[in-house]
Amino acid sequence: KATGDIFAWINSDDFYVPGAFRKIAEIFTREKCDCVYGDEYVVDEEAKVLGERLSLPEPPKKIALAFMVYGGFSPYQPAAFWTREIYEKSGGIDPDLIFAMDPDLFARFVINGSVFRYLPEHLVNFRVHESSKTHNIQHKRREERNKIRQKYGDKVFPLLRNEFLMRKLGWIYKMRHIARGNGAYFLDELLGRLNVKRKKYLPY
Repeated sequence: KATGDIFAWINSDDFYVPGAFRKIAEIFTREKCDCVYGDEYVVDEEAKVLGERLSLPEPPKKIALAFMVYGGFSPYQPAAFWTREIYEKSGGIDPDLIFAMDPDLFARFVINGSVFRYLPEHLVNFRVHESSKTHNIQHKRREERNKIRQKYGDKVFPLLRNEFLMRKLGWIYKMRHIARGNGAYFLDELLGRLNVKRKKYLPY
């Protein structure tokens, strides 16, 4: 049971980057925020870096909720930390979910007025391998994402209640990587989605 004021969760096969806790503690001490999140490395079974996943600052609240409910943008859960206060206010992790606990939790953070802060640094190593649930239960991921839309869809601005639209808007939003000096990363991600250059380490 967690006893501190800052919460996070990480799967048993993932591991934090040295110094991550210090950086997170500094932000929570310096700024008034409820959730801090960063970037992550993707590593294999032997901890060899396969790639990276870079995040972005949170979009405006109404769009942020639509992204988290319908897809397009969400903090990477292993690289996210949040306060006990916002966690308890939002009702905690839904124990009935096994895959989409993070977008469900982050959606409730937004609904409850959470202040997000993005730290543009790698905080965690996210491990992928053939026996991980990332590879083996993608059907469950889709089922649970549908449940999230059913639960929170009525709280999303009506014009944004569309998965196809939000995923397209998500790619437009991700163009911010270019302005942040990460144009090569954005292009690599885009080519992967278009099957021009398919990344093998993530099934989605």
